Amino acid sequence: KEGRKEGRAASPSPRFPSAPRFPSAPGASHRRSSVRHNKAYIICLLGPRASDQADALRMVKSLRFFEDNERTPLVVFHESSQPESRVHELQQHTRRALISGLVDFSTPPKFRGENGSSEAHFDPMTTHGRKGWGYMHMIRFFFSGIFDHDALADAAFVMRMDCDSELLAPLPNVFAMLESRSASYLALAPTRDCGELVHGLPQLAEQFEALSRQSSRSPPHHRRTTGALQEAQQLAFRSPRLLNLVTQGERHVCPRFAEGACYVRHNVTARRCCCVNGFYNNFEVLRMADFRASRVHAQWASLVDFSQGIYKHRWGDAILRRIGLALMGAGVLYLDQVAPQSQYCHRKLCFGSPDQRKPVLFPIA
Repeated sequence: KEGRKEGRAASPSPRFPSAPRFPSAPGASHRRSSVRHNKAYIICLLGPRASDQADALRMVKSLRFFEDNERTPLVVFHESSQPESRVHELQQHTRRALISGLVDFSTPPKFRGENGSSEAHFDPMTTHGRKGWGYMHMIRFFFSGIFDHDALADAAFVMRMDCDSELLAPLPNVFAMLESRSASYLALAPTRDCGELVHGLPQLAEQFEALSRQSSRSPPHHRRTTGALQEAQQLAFRSPRLLNLVTQGERHVCPRFAEGACYVRHNVTARRCCCVNGFYNNFEVLRMADFRASRVHAQWASLVDFSQGIYKHRWGDAILRRIGLALMGAGVLYLDQVAPQSQYCHRKLCFGSPDQRKPVLFPIA
């Protein structure tokens, strides 16, 4: 697997500072979770609203269903503008150790070729009512920033639990399961983004994959990035790793159009109707070493940063994650494969069936 072969690449992103650890509740175990002596962490991002704190408290309490004997630390990422007392409050309701991780989502992005920074103009439906650039910073953080944050520097495995999610049934130790099956990623369920939310993304991914193929075939002294990019733009997009990630929307306004139309930038109808498949990653488990060791993933993350597609079009981390895994050729498992009796809820959507059938998606009443 590509992620196991490459040496660790230098990260294009700056490292984030980390804040102190907090003492656990009385009687808590301070031993770190280990899978063959590899460290694992649960992570969440705490928002600034009072409702965010209430959601996080419910999530922390639900971690009693995670069958790790409460040994896996929970890293609570938050901005410095939020008082540390909020993390202290969460610690009072769990025996597992809590670690505070600082992030900065306040700085507006700087767009190349433009003077100053414009305001975020995305539909509130696509940012869950969050204003400003914070939501796009969050996307970038979960897509690539987690691999560079000091709080996760020694992490072998990471399980993401959004602060507005919860477990409703026992969840086995997914870190051990991921390692025993030699996979890089544990996914919850498939999802997809469409239309303007993926504008330009299929082209970028295909061009990157084409350049990667050419780079692997050509001697180093024959590689010319500019010429290779022009050649990639003229290719018929038939990458076996990426072809099944691009689909047509099912809205009645979407006519049938030719294969490959999603990759034509000036096709307005295709731009509105094309979708890119991803993983519903409000819950996800990552083998961190595979991502950090992958030169392809590091280059893909760097190219996404350079394109500024997250900030211009709101490319989502769920979509970018699946493309990155496809480019890596990484092994992926679904939660219902390894834990069919588990049940996870994010806001009003629940994954998993309480009657032990194959997990299904259903709304909370």
